[in-house]
Amino acid sequence: MVESSRADPSKPGTLRFAQHKTEVTIFTNPCFMAKNQLTTANPPVTIKALRPFIADRTDPDSKLCPVRALAYYLERTKSIRGNCFRLFLPYKDGADVGKLSPDSISTWIKMAIKEAYTAVGNDTFVQGLLGISAHEVRAVGASWALFNAASMEGILCAAFWNHQSTFTTFYLRDMSSYSHELFALGPLSVAQTTTEKT
Repeated sequence: MVESSRADPSKPGTLRFAQHKTEVTIFTNPCFMAKNQLTTANPPVTIKALRPFIADRTDPDSKLCPVRALAYYLERTKSIRGNCFRLFLPYKDGADVGKLSPDSISTWIKMAIKEAYTAVGNDTFVQGLLGISAHEVRAVGASWALFNAASMEGILCAAFWNHQSTFTTFYLRDMSSYSHELFALGPLSVAQTTTEKT
């Protein structure tokens, strides 16, 4: 992963941080396609910082900012990254830096969600996450975005779904019973928009 203010889109995994790290653009690997993605073009992904919503950097919610987390992660992995352009690296001793299985990433996503809910003291919700699949994480994420007024077009685009019926038939979940627990984590940032509890 190359951290650069002037990214080279021809290099897979190249990043471009905006001035003052207000956002980061990731130019994805053109060789990677999601299993449900029909087009070969992978548009860059822009992630906005949460800084405009969190005035005080000492506020614990500042640690929820994905741009801050990405910059921190890149700094911490710089010494082992070498010429590897992949964003995520295995952390086990002796593991090949360039190889990481989808199962590992799926496990990390579930661990991150569990840690987030444990940190806010919601052990009941954490127990409900036991055994959850990456498919279900995707369903909850997309449903939560819809619950927070993200556009259907934005959700379909972010998930590479071509039809609304794919989402509504296979992924849509009732989020009303989870709203209090989920808002406890801070603002939602998905599909290029950020939503706060009103």
